[in-house]
Amino acid sequence: MKVNQLFALAVIASCGAFTSFAQTWMQTGAPTNNSWLGITSSADGQQLIAAGNAIFISTNYGLTWIEATEAPTNGNWGGVACSASGTILAGADFYSGIWLSHDSGASWNIQNLPTSGGWSAVAMSKDGNLIIAARVFAEAAGSFPPPPGLIYTSSDSGSTWLTNSLPAQNWWCTASSADGCVIVAAAHIYNFTYSKFGYSLSTLPGPFFTSTNYGSTWFTNNTPLEMWSLINCSADGRQWLAGTTTGLIYCSTNYGVVWNSNSPAFETNSCNGVSVSADGTKWLAAYSDGKIFFSTNQGVVWIEETSPTGNWVDITMSADENRWAGIGGNNIYTTYSTPNPNLNLGHNTNSAILSWTIPSTNFVLQQSSDLSTTNWSVVTNPPVLNLTNLQDQVTLPAPAASGFYRLKTP
Repeated sequence: MKVNQLFALAVIASCGAFTSFAQTWMQTGAPTNNSWLGITSSADGQQLIAAGNAIFISTNYGLTWIEATEAPTNGNWGGVACSASGTILAGADFYSGIWLSHDSGASWNIQNLPTSGGWSAVAMSKDGNLIIAARVFAEAAGSFPPPPGLIYTSSDSGSTWLTNSLPAQNWWCTASSADGCVIVAAAHIYNFTYSKFGYSLSTLPGPFFTSTNYGSTWFTNNTPLEMWSLINCSADGRQWLAGTTTGLIYCSTNYGVVWNSNSPAFETNSCNGVSVSADGTKWLAAYSDGKIFFSTNQGVVWIEETSPTGNWVDITMSADENRWAGIGGNNIYTTYSTPNPNLNLGHNTNSAILSWTIPSTNFVLQQSSDLSTTNWSVVTNPPVLNLTNLQDQVTLPAPAASGFYRLKTP
């Protein structure tokens, strides 16, 4: 029987259309004296990595935390990144450099990069092979005013590093698509003025660069100068969100080629955190005035979510958007909503291909030949993670008759 004659049924974990989270936030057991600056998560949201004066890791959705003692514990961590599985981790310590872990944070190694400081941000592809590191200054101390920094990339998980064609800038934040093909990097402009009283510093809006070929070449496409804060994107790199300290949010729906402002109404406070679901349909933005906004239609409508009061510093969500984690003031909070996963059916000549976004809770794939019975059996073929779209994928031989499939919690 031809595969395109198959029928597929996706039974979701809970019924009803998606509305707004209206979810209860829970304060985690993370330390409250770590001056938190950044947070990220594995694709399923189970592993959280948070950075401040030290790096802390949770492997149980934020319930308990362990300090990464092999990384500097009196540092100034500007950002963290992790692979989809949470196995490969990266951190940017402003003074000492870029640190990597290839064992989920058990051990850490400083990278063969300049150690004169000024490191501001780090990002990586979801397989952990491509890593991007940004410097706001080429030196953290020594010359004054400090010279602007560069962007460095590694295509072999930190074994070797290269600079690229980007000019020296005060690079502030960076991000990449799941496969690392699409990369963005944004800068501030630091203006040092000398007077008889010494140097004074002013921060000015800076440029925004995009690469669609793993960092080989870059373009700006007349993106406006802005006070960029954080950047995030969908797994395929098509949907991008960029927050600014002026409250504006810029978005791109075509791999960073064209950018438009698309912000919540009346919001002028600093947008300190943005996050995008793997499929690009859910957008999340957190502000310094304690407000969190969520959009399911590419920012046409933003819904304000109920959240703890306080200054939101950063926010992240799982690939399926059902687990959120954020830094509010000195605390780390999490919230969870039961997933309603979509089961997708594709095919090639002789096979059916079933796929679904990495879920934030466990699901098993089941099959049946007859919907009138309750005789569902578990598909024993193990799913394979597609790192270009963060979907679990199972390929099955075409059945001789109609086949039905569903995802179900164990």
